[in-house]
Amino acid sequence: MIRLNFLRRVIELDRKGLTVRAHAAGDGAIRWALDAFERVRREHGSVLRHGIAHTAILNPADIHRFSELGVIAEVSPIFWYHMPAVFVIQYDIGGRLDWLYPVRSLLDSGAPMSVGSDWIVTPASPWPALETLVTRRAPGVTEGPVLNTSQAITLEEAVAMYTMGALMHRVANIRSDPSSRANRRILLS
Repeated sequence: MIRLNFLRRVIELDRKGLTVRAHAAGDGAIRWALDAFERVRREHGSVLRHGIAHTAILNPADIHRFSELGVIAEVSPIFWYHMPAVFVIQYDIGGRLDWLYPVRSLLDSGAPMSVGSDWIVTPASPWPALETLVTRRAPGVTEGPVLNTSQAITLEEAVAMYTMGALMHRVANIRSDPSSRANRRILLS
């Protein structure tokens, strides 16, 4: 029933021309959202760019769907460390820890991506999140555990996610280009 209500709501909002930002951290919730966005595209001809905030634990079978559907995968890297929920997640998901924040895989698939801060709960500053995206470590940490090193990205890619990625939430047909002036501007400001 909950899943059907969610789908009905997505269809209703899409018909009104409103984009939907589903907050989904787990692979099941992410799949629900992707299924709803796929259905609204297929059955209702939607051209809106919907998105999923957090995109934390993602089943590898769903990675390609973000690109295919044009759904923005928003990650909140400041949550990756020093947050009690992360420790609970790591304990609970066991072997699925490799599914946690697959940023490199999403980028390589062509998925539109952005970064969220969840401010006021976390710092609004982009710097700790940029560092975490690149190093896959807690901000300021240079040694010790790294979360899924295969999912690390470059600083250029991280900046593109912060700048052009954020713009994709507002402009329908924009593509992320790491060489754009918007990406260079954030580092000069």
